[in-house]
Amino acid sequence: MTRTLSAVAAVLGILFSGAHVGQQDYGSPPRLLIASGIDPAGNLILSNTEQRQKKVTREVEKDGMKTTHEGSMTGPVTFLNRQTVSLKDATIYDHEGNKISIDQARDRLKEPTPILLTIAGEKVHPIYRKIMTKDTLTFTFSWFPEFKEIPDADRAKRIADEAKRKGVITVGDKVPDFSVRTLAGKTVTLGELLKDEKRTKKGIVVLTFWCSTCSSCRLVEHQLDKLAKDYEGQAAVIGLDVNAGETPEKVTAFAKEKGLTLPIVLDPGGRTADMFGVEVTTTTVVIDGAGVLRYCGRFRDDRVAYAEAAVKALLAGKEVAVKTTSHEG
Repeated sequence: MTRTLSAVAAVLGILFSGAHVGQQDYGSPPRLLIASGIDPAGNLILSNTEQRQKKVTREVEKDGMKTTHEGSMTGPVTFLNRQTVSLKDATIYDHEGNKISIDQARDRLKEPTPILLTIAGEKVHPIYRKIMTKDTLTFTFSWFPEFKEIPDADRAKRIADEAKRKGVITVGDKVPDFSVRTLAGKTVTLGELLKDEKRTKKGIVVLTFWCSTCSSCRLVEHQLDKLAKDYEGQAAVIGLDVNAGETPEKVTAFAKEKGLTLPIVLDPGGRTADMFGVEVTTTTVVIDGAGVLRYCGRFRDDRVAYAEAAVKALLAGKEVAVKTTSHEG
């Protein structure tokens, strides 16, 4: 059964935003995570966070009149047992800075506990010491460690059920044919993209929801552009703009200013966003040569390149390992 820890969710949301704390000479900020144990193979079992949206109703009184306002609030929720990281090359310290063994750490992680992940040789800002408790352990790695997702069948089913209720297609469904417009004004259908052998010999199409006005797009657009170049001829990697205020001229000028060369198409009506249940930009879908949706979620995060991993799997004729992630942008 999935459990949540909301007490540290606000702190985790801040730290995961990528904002640096203090001066640059402190290097990359450490990660404050929740660990729920160490498995027999010596892998630290970690949590992860997702942005969840909920409806909020507030009653406001002004000049003696009460008014009810309805809105939505998005905040991070922590889920346990979502990732692992090998402790093979890690050094473990207790709160006092004393080295401890992996068995000692295992004994201390009998229940979900905040921990710090750091890189050797980098200073840790004192603010993190203030966050730590006497139970907090620090795991120091010689280099950035590899995080591996733990399959969660219940979560995958929950995401699929939620999408079905919204009337959108889910991973494993055949994508209905739809049309978009190029910056040159030409209408192109999904069916045509799948059969365009110059762009994709195996019919793989990657669509990342993008626009010129969102800050989150600035964080991934050059990586998206690189993906398009790296897989040119193997997968059609395209920026999909559903912003109603965009024009071909504006987008063309913006792409040139940013040095983006990947193809960008427009869907000002937003039909594609509705079809895939997309609510935020940088959400990415990967479709195979048969027109079946194989991945839907974040383009990438600071640990995993989800879209590229899906493309690599399809090119190798393998199953996509991580099929869905939360839509964050």
